[in-house]
Amino acid sequence: PFPVATTVFTVFTHRFQGGAAAARLLRGLIAGSFTLAVFFLVVAATLETWGIPASFGAATASCLPVHGASLVRMRRSGSRT
Repeated sequence: PFPVATTVFTVFTHRFQGGAAAARLLRGLIAGSFTLAVFFLVVAATLETWGIPASFGAATASCLPVHGASLVRMRRSGSRT
């Protein structure tokens, strides 16, 4: 579903807002994919031993610094388009 949704979002963004907006969308999606990977990694590592609430809580807490770091990195690199 992610490749299909990404393609649809990108095509519509490009059509209605231009190439620069589509590039920003893709850059944001790639930065966000690191957060998604951390979330699933923590859930997979802790679900059986910690249970659902603790596992999802730990995964959410683990995502916050990763997403923050991604945001800082994106802002430092600036807009290239």
